[in-house]
Amino acid sequence: MGVFLRWGVFGILSVAALVYAYNAGKRMAEHPPKQPLSTLSPPADSGDTAAAEPEPENLDELSPRCRSELLAARRAVQGRKDGEPLDRVLRTQEVAFESNESQRRRLERIATDWFWRENVNPWDPELRSEILRRCR
Repeated sequence: MGVFLRWGVFGILSVAALVYAYNAGKRMAEHPPKQPLSTLSPPADSGDTAAAEPEPENLDELSPRCRSELLAARRAVQGRKDGEPLDRVLRTQEVAFESNESQRRRLERIATDWFWRENVNPWDPELRSEILRRCR
């Protein structure tokens, strides 16, 4: 009888695991992940068409250091707008996976500074100009 009891418990646990995985998959399908900031495009339509229209920018002309600082600042501003906590913003690819320790600390400081600023748009030309001014 011990063998039947053992296989019965194993069967019940297997079915429970399958049901749990099925329900978790359904919940994940209902809430798709957010797009990373690097794939987002600037907002197309907003209230002020003249003031909010970002000029086309070329990130390839920036140095890698300035580009990473700009992306970290934009990610921090977007994260605050999306209601993400600061620690999640600091764990993003732009900040956490920097191999140079001093550059990673600088990116953390930039992301923290821009995270706590209010009424800032990630595509604001002032954000770009201030980051580029500090970078050079």
